[in-house]
Amino acid sequence: MRKSIIATLLLVAMLLNIGLAAVVAEEAKPEKLIYVTLGDTATEVLEKAAASFFEETGIKVEIQNYPFADAHTKLVTLITSGKQPDISYGFADWVGEFTERDAIVNIDEYASPEFIDDIYDNAWALCTVDGKRMGVPYFMSDWALYVNKGILDEKGIAVPTTMDELVAAVEAVHNPPEYYGFGLLTSAHKNQFDFFFSVFLAMGGELLAEDRKSVAFNNENGVKALETYKKLSEYAQPGAGAGDIYEVTNAFKAEKIVFCPNNPRLIKELVAEGQDFDYEIVPMPMGENGDKILGVMDVHYIYKTPNSKYAMQFLEHYYKVENVLPAWKQYNFIPNSKSLAADEFYKTNENLKPFIESASRAEFRPTIPEWPQIELLVRDAIAQVCIDGADAKTVLDAAAEEANALLAGD
Repeated sequence: MRKSIIATLLLVAMLLNIGLAAVVAEEAKPEKLIYVTLGDTATEVLEKAAASFFEETGIKVEIQNYPFADAHTKLVTLITSGKQPDISYGFADWVGEFTERDAIVNIDEYASPEFIDDIYDNAWALCTVDGKRMGVPYFMSDWALYVNKGILDEKGIAVPTTMDELVAAVEAVHNPPEYYGFGLLTSAHKNQFDFFFSVFLAMGGELLAEDRKSVAFNNENGVKALETYKKLSEYAQPGAGAGDIYEVTNAFKAEKIVFCPNNPRLIKELVAEGQDFDYEIVPMPMGENGDKILGVMDVHYIYKTPNSKYAMQFLEHYYKVENVLPAWKQYNFIPNSKSLAADEFYKTNENLKPFIESASRAEFRPTIPEWPQIELLVRDAIAQVCIDGADAKTVLDAAAEEANALLAGD
């Protein structure tokens, strides 16, 4: 009898503990989440999503805005002081650093399986560190080839479909000073790498070895890619050694460039400015060993706060097509999820079609902490070859030696 009473009391105590835990969990639901956007990006869309999230959950989402220029410094300061926000929009190259700082959560512990499955694998790969998803893919863009079709037709030249055909067409159509064959940059400006990377990937180049502990950009494909880029630079617009991406896009809009690799934002500029010349957008022609295209993507970070579970709930709410699509349309970004890609806006948009069809093949800059320093080495190597006439293999080997020292911590 006594054992029965004790067992009953233990059961009651367990039930009470479960009930108390449930109450505590319910009380732990925050009144407010802090979300940081950068440069006022998508603020209006975010505020609408925050309002509908509050209606569903009773949790307010305060949208704060940091300027792009000092966002990283401000976030690191907040992380160091333990006052980080719950969520922030940010750049992909922060993921390695923020993981090392133990500032952000493993998304796998909070996201629903359906949410994870909806986003493309290559987008998740950008945010993955040691097999863990440490960020949520956000705005994505990739590159295709803009072609002045009117000039090609006048010359009787077909739109190229391979890298060899592209180089031959660029050489054949080049007619300075009336117009120039190819738009790119040779200076060590940050935009230079985007133009080079689009050719590098198309020719099978790899930035890092498979184990990510050494670089691979100086292998046979990488050297050939830089030699090809040097060849294309001989037909580039004036000022390629000193300008930025806008120098290139402005020249294409002025019909001074025939071939111009670029992202979808150029479409918005062409439409907004009423450009009516005959242009076409096609996938970047591939070399014999290439199958990747240049991708650029931003990331959402969920920081380690008591509210991580609810921060993920807000992101899943925000990423519903009806909530997030207006932001994607506003900036002409490319869908990185199955649900966005299935929307009628993308299914019927002919200008975006080349970008959308290539999105699952996009390759991004590495997210290792050492990458910004390594990229500077590569950009300098490109400038040495294209401007100073240095040998591609020699300068890439030298850059690789320095890069590997950085990776080894020397």
